[in-house]
Amino acid sequence: MSFACRNAHHRNDAPPSRHARAQAIDIAGFRLADGGCVEIGKGWNDAGAAGRFLRRAHDRGCTVTGMLPGPDCNAAHRMHFHIEAGWGHCR
Repeated sequence: MSFACRNAHHRNDAPPSRHARAQAIDIAGFRLADGGCVEIGKGWNDAGAAGRFLRRAHDRGCTVTGMLPGPDCNAAHRMHFHIEAGWGHCR
């Protein structure tokens, strides 16, 4: 786990990011009950169980948070889910 105290979009002239204000977290993977691990960057496009699990987790997370950009959103989110309270941005 880490904490990123940085400006938005890594720009010097931008305000502090949601991460810096503890209003957002990034999830890069999941540790499963059986001890296995599913990484978003490696498993998102998997046609098997890992891909299905990640897409289901993303879809369900969107219903809870309303804002959950992931690998289908843009290159900046290709390796993780960005989770924050909001609405209408769940790609």
